[in-house]
Amino acid sequence: MSDWEWHPERPEGDRWVELGAPEPETTLLTVATPADILTAGGILRAPEVIELAAAAGLDLAAAAVVLLKESGGGNNVWGHDHVVIAPNTYAPGAIVTKPAYLAYKQAVLAGRAGRQGCGALQLTWGGYQDQADALAGCWDWRSNVTVGFAALAAHIRNGGMRGGFRDYNGSGPAAEAYADDAMARYLVWRTRLGTPEPNGNSMVSVWDRKEGPWGGGITDIPDPVNGEQYDLFEFVKRNNVEIYQGNLMLEQLLNAPKSPAPQLRLDVDKLANNLAAHPALAALTAPANDPLLTASFWAQTGERAFKSVAGSLVSVWGASGALNLFSIPWQSTVGVALGAGVLSVLMSVMSAPVGPLGSPSLVGKPQ
Repeated sequence: MSDWEWHPERPEGDRWVELGAPEPETTLLTVATPADILTAGGILRAPEVIELAAAAGLDLAAAAVVLLKESGGGNNVWGHDHVVIAPNTYAPGAIVTKPAYLAYKQAVLAGRAGRQGCGALQLTWGGYQDQADALAGCWDWRSNVTVGFAALAAHIRNGGMRGGFRDYNGSGPAAEAYADDAMARYLVWRTRLGTPEPNGNSMVSVWDRKEGPWGGGITDIPDPVNGEQYDLFEFVKRNNVEIYQGNLMLEQLLNAPKSPAPQLRLDVDKLANNLAAHPALAALTAPANDPLLTASFWAQTGERAFKSVAGSLVSVWGASGALNLFSIPWQSTVGVALGAGVLSVLMSVMSAPVGPLGSPSLVGKPQ
């Protein structure tokens, strides 16, 4: 009978070893870190990618995908968008340097060039480039990636994983194809890194621009350089239309101190007297026996009609509960008031033959 020895450090099922038996061959397994996996997959500066993705709240697999799609893994290069390029600034595909970026930015602000994708995350929109400039400069790799990761993370929070990739690229058929390819890569990277599926089943977009407020989008705008058709969002992004300027103006308007709504104040008597004293009315002359052709009759009739109109307006506004010019249904309100004015004139004309000469009143005295 053989003697056996207990080896608790061995795998379960193989801890009793016969004395004198040769040791089994063992293989030293090295556990790959996320940085190793990223590097092996073509991602540059992997430790910094992990750091910046975590700071932005961005799924590491999504970070790897966007770096590969935008710049081959994180190369700090210029994009290839078909826009106007000012002389002595940059060349598409070249390394982004500070002097080249500053020359490009100056040309853009002067209206001599269009917005171009810049850096590892291909920041194109002026607002994103300005955010990177506020850090260490859009030409700086870390600043560029910081802003790009934050933008993608925000898009994913708003539209799900696929919607986030699509919106980061833009809109239209090209953006949809970009999102499809990104999702295929994302599934591979999620398996490589062993990351769990994001919460909320964000693998499926919860909001699709084709069905949202941009829906059906304008897709017949030609690019002035290459003639390709873009929808409104992509056209605006590619042709240096600065949406954020409009957003700033809107915020200023919304945050401006609120002034009280103007109140309507009518001096009916003064207006009627001015009407009666108008030269055109004062010059009217009429035979003494025709009450409808006297200046006095029409001055009083005008005053009565105006007061009827004003009284109707006040009555309707009072019924609505507040004298607020910005919430009044003007079409119906003015219609009622003018009707009252016409009725007042008709009543005055009917009273003219009965009342005192030159007066629309049945019992009053002419003025």
